[in-house]
Amino acid sequence: MRTFRHDRSMCVLHTGNICRRYFWFSTAVPALLMLVLILAVPAKAFAAEHSYTGVEVEKTDKYEMRSARRKMIPGFPAVPHYPGAAVNESYVKTEGKKIGYDTTYVVDAPVPEVITFYLAELQKQGWEILTPPDDPTSQAEQTIKARRGNQILFVTAEKEDQHTEIAVEFPMHVPSP
Repeated sequence: MRTFRHDRSMCVLHTGNICRRYFWFSTAVPALLMLVLILAVPAKAFAAEHSYTGVEVEKTDKYEMRSARRKMIPGFPAVPHYPGAAVNESYVKTEGKKIGYDTTYVVDAPVPEVITFYLAELQKQGWEILTPPDDPTSQAEQTIKARRGNQILFVTAEKEDQHTEIAVEFPMHVPSP
């Protein structure tokens, strides 16, 4: 019988018994590493869709909604951006083939100035104004409804505390191919 001596333990090499240390480093450690890798891949995918990109996902059996704070959600349709307005939150919601977008901005500007800007810029970009604001000079909440092709757009400006909040919404629709 041949023995191998290491750190106060004896390993029997030719009797069919396996050294405990050899077992841990040849069998148990690789198995634990494999388990860590298996668990790390879904965690990495989850993190990629959530915290690291800043996009949160809410899924139900009817729809999926992605939202982002302080930045525009990827894929948001091009619309005029009021100078100096900061993105507060943005969303994209999908339900089957339908898709809708919504974002809110905050800006230090009066409501009439914001709504007048959007009236002019939307028309410059080819939007047809379907419903103009009731009184563009009013400090009260103002809404514009516009259309370009098959897209409908709502722009609302209202005073919130010390700022003006701008809401830009593309309601749920089936995009054209």
